Amino acid sequence: DPIYDEDGKVINKYRTTKRTGYGDTNLTVAGTSKFSVAAWVRSQNEVKNDANKQASYEDLSMMMNGSEIYASVWTGSKWSTVRLTENTSPDISPAVASSDRYAVVTWRNVQSSNTENPVDFNVCDNVYARVYDKVKDTWSESICLYNGETGKVGALEAAILEDGTAMAAYVVKTGDDDSISTDSEVMYSTINPDGTLGNCIRITNNDQADRNVQVTSLKWNGEERFILGWYNEKQREKIEEKAEDSKSEDAVLDMEKDIRLQAVDKTGLPCDDFIESIKQAGAEKISTNFRFSKPAGNGTINDLSIVWVETESKEQKDDSKQQEQCFVPNTAYTLSAVRFYQDGNRILVSQPVEMAKMDSGDTIDSFEIYSKEDNVHAVIQSTHYEIDKNDPSTYTVDELEHVTTSEDGKTEQTERVNVYTPVGVTNLLSAVGKFKLCAVEATKPSIDTNDVRMGFTLPVPFTVKNAGIRKINKITVNLAGKEEEFAVSLLPGESTVVNASYDVPEGKIEDISYSIVAESQGNISMEEECSGEIKLNIPEIKLESVHITEEYRKTRTIEMNISSQGTVPLVHSGKKVVIGLYESNPDICTLSGEKADVEPLKTITIQDDKVFALMDAGAYSYQCTLEEPEINEMMQNQFSKEDLRLSSYEIPSAGMLLYARVWVENADGSQLEEEDKSDNMGTTTIHSLIDKYGSNESMSSRIEQKEKEVDCVVTIKNNSFVNSTHGNVVTVLKNQKGKIISKVKQCFDNSKDDNGIIRVAEEDKKEVVVSFTQEDLLEGYCLEDAASGVATYGEVDENASTAKLTELKVSGQHINMESFYKDKVKPVISNQKKVVEENGQKVTKKVKINKLTYTMNQELNQSKLNTFIFAVPENPKNQVKVRVNDGTLLEGTGAQVGNVLLNGNFSTVSATVYGNVYKEMEVLKQVPLVDANGKLVVDLITKRPKVKKQKVYYYIDELGNVLDEDGNFVDLTADDILDYKEIYAQNVSEYVVKLYKCSSGVVVEENKQVKKEDKKINQIFLKAETDKNACKLTWTKQVKADGYLVYGRNYKPGKKSNKFKLLKTIKSGKTLTYTQKKLAEKQWYEYKVDAYKIVKGKKEIIGSSYKVFTYNISKKSKYANPVKVEVKKSSLAVKKGTAVQIKAKAVLPKGKKKKLVVSELRYISSNCDIASVTKTGKVKGKKKGSCYIYVIAQNGMWKKVKVTVK
Repeated sequence: DPIYDEDGKVINKYRTTKRTGYGDTNLTVAGTSKFSVAAWVRSQNEVKNDANKQASYEDLSMMMNGSEIYASVWTGSKWSTVRLTENTSPDISPAVASSDRYAVVTWRNVQSSNTENPVDFNVCDNVYARVYDKVKDTWSESICLYNGETGKVGALEAAILEDGTAMAAYVVKTGDDDSISTDSEVMYSTINPDGTLGNCIRITNNDQADRNVQVTSLKWNGEERFILGWYNEKQREKIEEKAEDSKSEDAVLDMEKDIRLQAVDKTGLPCDDFIESIKQAGAEKISTNFRFSKPAGNGTINDLSIVWVETESKEQKDDSKQQEQCFVPNTAYTLSAVRFYQDGNRILVSQPVEMAKMDSGDTIDSFEIYSKEDNVHAVIQSTHYEIDKNDPSTYTVDELEHVTTSEDGKTEQTERVNVYTPVGVTNLLSAVGKFKLCAVEATKPSIDTNDVRMGFTLPVPFTVKNAGIRKINKITVNLAGKEEEFAVSLLPGESTVVNASYDVPEGKIEDISYSIVAESQGNISMEEECSGEIKLNIPEIKLESVHITEEYRKTRTIEMNISSQGTVPLVHSGKKVVIGLYESNPDICTLSGEKADVEPLKTITIQDDKVFALMDAGAYSYQCTLEEPEINEMMQNQFSKEDLRLSSYEIPSAGMLLYARVWVENADGSQLEEEDKSDNMGTTTIHSLIDKYGSNESMSSRIEQKEKEVDCVVTIKNNSFVNSTHGNVVTVLKNQKGKIISKVKQCFDNSKDDNGIIRVAEEDKKEVVVSFTQEDLLEGYCLEDAASGVATYGEVDENASTAKLTELKVSGQHINMESFYKDKVKPVISNQKKVVEENGQKVTKKVKINKLTYTMNQELNQSKLNTFIFAVPENPKNQVKVRVNDGTLLEGTGAQVGNVLLNGNFSTVSATVYGNVYKEMEVLKQVPLVDANGKLVVDLITKRPKVKKQKVYYYIDELGNVLDEDGNFVDLTADDILDYKEIYAQNVSEYVVKLYKCSSGVVVEENKQVKKEDKKINQIFLKAETDKNACKLTWTKQVKADGYLVYGRNYKPGKKSNKFKLLKTIKSGKTLTYTQKKLAEKQWYEYKVDAYKIVKGKKEIIGSSYKVFTYNISKKSKYANPVKVEVKKSSLAVKKGTAVQIKAKAVLPKGKKKKLVVSELRYISSNCDIASVTKTGKVKGKKKGSCYIYVIAQNGMWKKVKVTVK
């Protein structure tokens, strides 16, 4: 037709004929330069409408109803056009085919009654055809090939044989639901050369998706046939393993995709001797978009190819939380092809050839192909999508609202987001797929390094695949210069295994090169196309163990035992062994699955054959040292500032995990890919020495006998990472029976430099030698009697006036200085006459005594009754008196050590420290009078606050300055000071330990002055639960209690805590709860409760709880306190004299981690006479009967287990 302007006027001046239509579409062409046929759809009806107005359904119906099929024939010199249809129903989707003499045009004739959807062909959907005979120059009459009875027609294609027999192949949708794809079937109809109908056959009938049928013709076994191909998609079912809470198996459906094939002879009957599909070629990403390709004219089976588009979705970055989103296609497009090959009666398919692989952002919208010799050519229409923010012509931008939801799903937030959409640029591209006559591929053999032995022959199996389009009859393998030939019969796409061999030389194992050449009907493959290197020199390395051998002066010495595995030695390998130390797992992966980039703390490279020989022999250990800066860096990275603050900047109790990894590198530094990497890594934990050894300092001692003396060699180790220590070493000698045979000797000596104080740096140790001569021994003993030494160490302050003990130790008994608590917060004041030094002379003066009493109740260890006592004062100049069961045992200046025999039922051990007499300023002051509620009392007449006289005592320093308890100067001329005078004062501290025999889960005091029914100190079970910066304490009721005393304190792990403070005196025996509020976050708190009874107006303790520890944390914290205790068995039976283990655990809220300052679980027996329990939960039966074992978490959550002793 001519070209028209906007008004419909012809602007082609050569146009001489009338208008025959209003638009041509769906052009399709087939043939050669000598004879071709073209067909298209022409719209006969004019739609009068504005150019910018959208077409209505009525407009579409008018256009459809006026659609007719036109055809034009090229005979080598001109085109002859004819109208093939003339009716009132739409004719659409023409398909054409031609041979040397004949051409066929087939099309769909459709009708729709749906006025709102003119393309819903619900009335009819038929297939028609007409045949053209070039010799006669005639078109046959239209014939109906398919009447629409089975369903609507989808794809329609045509092909023709040289004798004029034609075929129309089409897809029919048998159902009405467009969302279902498995109701599509493939059919075909044949047309005789005279234009009459041949056979009409349905070749699929399944519940699979059959789409995009294609048809071509070729000569095969001397006969022309039709070849049909269609895309097939079926469900491949997988059964997943059952979930624990699932009652049935869930079927996960996977799609299996293929191109199915069917050959049909010229009579229209299917042939059963053609290949069924191209699946065997190894095509994995087949799509519906495929074509047949063969040279023009009468091609054979060896000329036939299939070309298809492969698509693969790529991962896109999640931009959901960004202020801008870019929508660029994330599909990778590839055009691939296979070639058919006939071997006798077998039809084979070659390996897929990649014709074109599109760059990111480039699509394959459509393509046309043709074959020439051994190549397939393609013309591709592609659209390029790329956003260049600097070039607005490459995109459009829209601003949209984006809603995000919080992690807990409770709140939503709306924000404006810029959405960038690329503007596509269409390109026309060409591509060529080259099929090689002879080509071979090989899978690199997998060699077990255990089979590689020097001086032996190594089998090397290659899996070779024919990657060409001709049969291979010989394979030649060149392995390290040695050639081996193998006779094969390998068709295109087929694989086989050829077993080559390699003689491993003596003395050295090296990697070897290989190449494989194939021969096929006189053609030889390219050697460089199938060659490579086989890695034999792959030593296997193993990290046998990682442990810390030394912890000294803020360093850690790490020892790693490394060995090589397998038969490939490291010696003479030319490799390097690398050791890396990490503070986090170097093999950890990110959420995207990629390996995280973890930098090592340090790396060590070893390249020494002498060392390698030791590794080969499994006898190599490597030591390296982590220095203080590296340990500090680990602490900063692994713990929060708050964690470090709570641990007083010591290594926190959780410890620091250290990862060690070992690997092998080539000479160029590339890492060797070992077969087994699972044994290349190990871990060890760097602990605080305070946590490891349970104290700030550790001691050990030994004696060395000499001619006239015995040396006690004492080693003091400072376990603190942060603080140095200075103190006094106190030692005595013992004989073989454990009796002390010497006087006490100590390092403190005023005559020595620095007063003999021992100073030890952070995590350092020092040896101190204390020599004993015969004069230092007790009466009746000689130096030869010395069997061991006993030593203790405590920090000292020779100027301290506080009168404190740094150590009170009864060997074998559980006494911890931090477990003492004050009987009263303020000291008891009394006055005594004492001899003091004044102006260089000794005189008797009245001295104010400030006495504090510290108490502790402990279970008596009856196996250690014959023992000895250490009492070491903070100030070595202080007087110390030690009493046992009201009898004075030891008394003197400085540390006291002596033998003691404890009572098997009850013993009291006390040590009293008398501080140096010092001067205080006694000040008489006027202070406001307050009532019981703390409010000022006002005089009713004068309206002024009432005052009272009160004595206040201030410290006088060496310069005579009067200082308050905060170190501030006191103004003695102030108006509220009535009078003042200097007095003498002395601080006295008494430490009392009551050791009780265990009975009924409590301790019993053997004291004849106490009534029989009051002998028990009952066990109170205490729980602590924190919530919203408050801690609620609950405890069990004590029957005879008149009230309870609640104690608490801030607990500082690894650091000396404050003394217990009396939080509340509860004056009712029925009140069993108390809540402390306004707690600080991320702080440990420790509590205990005593029950009391009023006896003669005084409180007498009748019950005590164990201590509980709780950590005040927010709900968002990763840590939590236990919520309950679980035991595996609630009852156990044990025979007398045997033991059984309780299996229990403290349960935390889901997803939370534990944080410990004491043992995770503690155990208490309700009757130690029947069954005792160790601190690890091992229960031992003692006598027949029943009792309970209480399993207690650190915050007091508990569970009881009934124990029956038989």
